[in-house]
Amino acid sequence: MGAVAIDSASFPGFDPKGFTSFARIQEEVEQFATILSGLGIDIKPGSPLEEMSLTLLGLEEQRKNAELINSMEDLRILLRPALGLHDLIRRVIRLRRRAGFSKLTPHLQLLNSSSVAQNMAAPRDAVAAKIFELLMGLVCLEVGTNLELDGPLQSYGDNPDILIDFNGRRWGFACKVLFGCSAITLFDRLEEAVDQIEASPAEVGCTIINLKNQIDHNETWPLANPNEYKNGTETPIFGAWRSIEYPRDILGRLADKRHEELVAVNGNAAIQTLFAGRKSIPGALLFLQTATALASPRGPINSTIGIFNLMCLGEIDSTTMATVNRLNDAMHHRG
Repeated sequence: MGAVAIDSASFPGFDPKGFTSFARIQEEVEQFATILSGLGIDIKPGSPLEEMSLTLLGLEEQRKNAELINSMEDLRILLRPALGLHDLIRRVIRLRRRAGFSKLTPHLQLLNSSSVAQNMAAPRDAVAAKIFELLMGLVCLEVGTNLELDGPLQSYGDNPDILIDFNGRRWGFACKVLFGCSAITLFDRLEEAVDQIEASPAEVGCTIINLKNQIDHNETWPLANPNEYKNGTETPIFGAWRSIEYPRDILGRLADKRHEELVAVNGNAAIQTLFAGRKSIPGALLFLQTATALASPRGPINSTIGIFNLMCLGEIDSTTMATVNRLNDAMHHRG
């Protein structure tokens, strides 16, 4: 591809170095398969993992030959899980030689059994919830040491899912995936997590809550002609945002809404009592990830985006905030 003049006013924040070419994605998928093979894990024919891998491998060929694309297909359905897998692939490649990486092997063995992606709803997929633990384990390994993960198949629910050392302290992270929108259920999951952290060897801990099942993933990556496409009168026209801040704002508003509902329904007194004198920080990290398309001078760019939203439910000291910020950097591949 030749040089392209960047119109920074029309495409705020666009930086071509921040995106990965389809050819590079193809190389990374092949490298990922080699890493898995070295761990005794083969990509099984017919598995969700194979389907997502083949989707990623085919992107470069489709870019070269538009005739390979079915013009009436809603490509978002295939691309959402594939892009979510690529986010995981990048982390596995980068951290494969990091001390403690082998502790992730039992979770990696689940990849053939489920939708790997954390950027799409999977409300009935219990294995996908374990893949969330894998993703968070990779994020923690980026900035911490001495990683331990609760077993994905023989987990007894009485320990946080992740134990790791940050800045001289042993941290525990309890990972929860919400399947509904109830503020009471959110409080119940928080209570479970706080108890798990309290009973563990961790010195301090935090709950990480995945809201993927509550995100309107069609809002973050919309069609411009949903009714016409549904009626079969037009091919799909995929929307693309001028700035990544627009879909991020959608995720942020959802996180703020869940925070407000938690307090309104359960009461501030009950929340303060939950955290009083406990190891857990008074709050939780809300994790929201989705797929979208961003407009650019080179045409639409498909991307996975995610945020950590700190649901602050009490006073959090600066040292703890520094740890949260480091995790946020790692989540955005800036570890």
